[in-house]
Order: sequence, then C-alpha cells, then structure tokens
Amino acid sequence: MSEEDVEDHILQLWDQLHSSTTTSMSEEESNQLFQRIVNSSLVQQDIEPAKQSTMGWFKRIGAVAAVAALILGTCTFLFLRRSVSTTDYAALPLDTAIIPGSKKAHVILEDGKSISLVGLESRDTIHTGSYLILNKGQEGISYHGKDGLANRNREVYNTLVTPLGGEYMVVLADGTKVWLNANSRLRYPTDFVTDVRTVELEGEAYFDVASLESGGKKVPFYVKTRTQTVEVLGTQFNINSYGGQITTTLVEGKVALRYKGVSKPCLLSPNYQLIYTEHTHTYEKKEIDPYYFTAWKDGSFAFDNTPLTAVMADISRWYNVEFNYETDVSDVYFSGKISKLESFESLLQTIQWTGSVKFKINGRRVTIRK
Repeated sequence: MSEEDVEDHILQLWDQLHSSTTTSMSEEESNQLFQRIVNSSLVQQDIEPAKQSTMGWFKRIGAVAAVAALILGTCTFLFLRRSVSTTDYAALPLDTAIIPGSKKAHVILEDGKSISLVGLESRDTIHTGSYLILNKGQEGISYHGKDGLANRNREVYNTLVTPLGGEYMVVLADGTKVWLNANSRLRYPTDFVTDVRTVELEGEAYFDVASLESGGKKVPFYVKTRTQTVEVLGTQFNINSYGGQITTTLVEGKVALRYKGVSKPCLLSPNYQLIYTEHTHTYEKKEIDPYYFTAWKDGSFAFDNTPLTAVMADISRWYNVEFNYETDVSDVYFSGKISKLESFESLLQTIQWTGSVKFKINGRRVTIRK
C-alpha cells in the first residue's frame, strides 16, 4: 500500500469517527485528538490482533489498522471517562503523584559503606582503595583498577542496588556490561583475579558478557541466582528472577543453566527461553522473540500476548505502585509497546482504551476490575 493510500484511509477513518462519535467534542479538541493520533509512535508500528483477548490490539498488521485501533481506542477511553465513576481517574495530590522511574541506584562497598549514584555529574570519579568507579552519566558506572594498587590476591566485592522505580547500568572490570532493572541487586568483584568470573543476581538484569582469555583459555562467566547458575563464555542474555520463577532469555551465543538438585545442565540457544519454577523444580523451554523480554533496558515496555498480571507486575516495579484485583483477569492478555517515560495516568489510559479493564487510583494503590 502506498503512502497516499495510507493517508487516504487515515482521513476516511477520521471523517467517519468525527461525524459519528465526537459530536460532543469541540473543533479544537477533535483537531488535537487527530494530531495526537497522527503523531503517536503507535502509528509507526505494525499491528495484529491478540490471540486471546481484546487487550492485544497492538501487534503487526499494518499502519492503517494501527491508526484505526488507536482512533477507536482513544474514543472508547473518552466515553469511558464520562460513564464511569470520577474516582477512576481522580486527580492525584502532588505529594503522591506517580511518576515514571529513572536511572537511580546506590553501590555498597566491601566495608558496607553505601554511596548514592543519584545526582553524580558525568565523569565524576569515586576513589575507593585500589580501584576507581567512574560515573559515565546516562551510561552508568564503570570499574577501573588504579595503576600498581590492584589487589591480585583476592576479589573485592561491591553490590549495585536499584530501588523500585530505578534502573542502572554498570561496566565491570572485564568489560562486561550489565543493565540492572528496578528492585534488583547485583554483587560482583571490582576486579576478576581468578580463573572464573562470578556475579550474583537478585531481580532482573540484562548481560552483555565480554570474552576474556587467560593462559590461552577462555575464562567462563557465571551468574548465580537463588537456585540457578548460568555459565557463559561471551554472550548476551536476560535473567528475570522476580517471584518464584527464574526466566532466562538468550539473545546471542550459548549458555548452560544449572539448577540445585539437577545434575545435567540445560543448554540454551539464541531466541530460546527457559522458565524454571522453583517450588516444583520444573522447567519449560520455548522459542521466543527476545525483544519482548529485553526492551525494558532500552526504555520501553513490550508485550506479546502477555497476561495482564505480568504486565502490571512490570509496571508496579517501575512506577512504585501496588495493584489489587477486584475481579478475575486471568483471561486478559496484552500485546503492545509503551514508553517507560509515559506518565502513569497516560499508561493506564492506554490500557483502559481496549475496554477490557478499568482502574481506580487511591494514592499509590490501584484497583483493577473488568
């Protein structure tokens, strides 16, 4: 379909909508709505209907369908606002305003001292004994040994901690890059001095592991969680260990996953994911599109036929809010992409546009119902 055809379809959809459903809107309001639709990033995406619910409007079938879905969804929201209780979107007091998360964390040194990384200027340097922590602004922090002072006899550990509503990136001494998601902890050596590289993770992180050789042999890299150890040589992968499951998603390379009480390792190839359920000691391996499990590090929420409860769990950690379910939503799934910089109210509006669920905000608690 040509660009002219797309434009004609958009205008036809808008004319139909404007004549039939927006008579209560002023001309200025309707024009603003149209511009919002045309300028929306959703128009740039391909879309297809979800597999299990009306919430999954946003996936790939073409730009015109995207605009149609967005237009209809927008108006659905407008009329929902008029028909439901005003408490559904009551104005929030400034002292409880819910804002998106941001890059914030603190690092705990070996002696227990905690250093906040919030407000540091780019290129600021933290001097800590035999090594330096260099702040690289939006890129995060990196570790560098001081000439002649690096302790090669033992490993000194630091811990990077992100709060609810925070994320951060660290470049380890070997060049490995780690993006740490909200409400997570990463314990790591300030320098790797043995024939293995080991870090410990709680929460979620994306790893881009640098290849390292010693004595002509590749030095393995291990990521330990509560009940899982991932062994890699040089690769990119994501580990989500929130709750009672550990989900490992491989983007590049190969990894071997080992579990407590399981003698044989599980091998994972690119575009595959392994989900380990801790209380049953069982795992499921499946082929996936890694994008939907790694988009968080690049500033987006991305979902592909994802249960609403899982969607809300991600949103809860980023905006530091609590969700309560008034009705059963186990049959509600969502597909789409939403910027992590969206205001909290705008994000909920986007979801409510689908017509599957409604929200009621009370401070930092949000009630969800069909």
